[in-house]
Amino acid sequence: MRLFGLGASISPSWSTDREVDRVAEVASVVARSGASVFLVGDKPGRSPDVRSNAVLLGWLSGHLVGVPRVGSLFLVRQTPIESLLATARTLGDLLRGTGSTPVIGVMRGRQGSAVPMPGPHVDEAVAALRGDPAIREMELWVGAEQGTAIDRAGRLADVWLANGYFDDQALSDQLRRFRAASPDAGTAVRRDFVCHPDSSTAHATARRMLADGYRGGRFDESVLIAGAPAECIERMASVAELGFDDVLVRPADDGQEAVEQFHMLFEEWA
Repeated sequence: MRLFGLGASISPSWSTDREVDRVAEVASVVARSGASVFLVGDKPGRSPDVRSNAVLLGWLSGHLVGVPRVGSLFLVRQTPIESLLATARTLGDLLRGTGSTPVIGVMRGRQGSAVPMPGPHVDEAVAALRGDPAIREMELWVGAEQGTAIDRAGRLADVWLANGYFDDQALSDQLRRFRAASPDAGTAVRRDFVCHPDSSTAHATARRMLADGYRGGRFDESVLIAGAPAECIERMASVAELGFDDVLVRPADDGQEAVEQFHMLFEEWA
């Protein structure tokens, strides 16, 4: 029996007309693997040819049959509340009768971002989602990484989404704080990964990406899961053993190799 759920998170930069076959292929392999959740990330300031998360999930709904939870993540301070509610309603309509639970995840936008902040605060977003009678069924994920924000997630969330850019000790400390606020809610953590048939190649790639300032930051080597497929699954299991119900994974590189990496990882999981 599996002791944790493995889920997939994809970048909305894939949601263009020319990428539809690629993302559908990923959705299909994730669904066949027995994954626990499939989420589309948020991308403020998207280019005009990038479709909304609701449109992308509409494209993919036929490929995600059997995935228990399907949904979208939002940086709420960079998302007008009308867009957030519209996506939640559309997602509910798309998934009605499929057996999949709609998921809406809300996280604070990056402080100091140059992107305009037209959207609500997390508390306001949660209140609007919970209060909309058109949103009948939804699993609400709240992302948080600091003390009082973790306490807030404990009050508001069905599932707390931890930031994967912390090392295991920091995640363990955050998890203890969350459990003090909410003993029964679900927990998930997102980790980026580099998967390759040759373990040494995967590790070398991960070290290079970190040295180059991965996603604009300086992170501990442990935050990128790297290795051959079985090695990556083993490392994900060790992260789950900190106390997380689900490990949500995203390829460190959104390029063409991301499809192959998803294939390797989720075929190993299956």
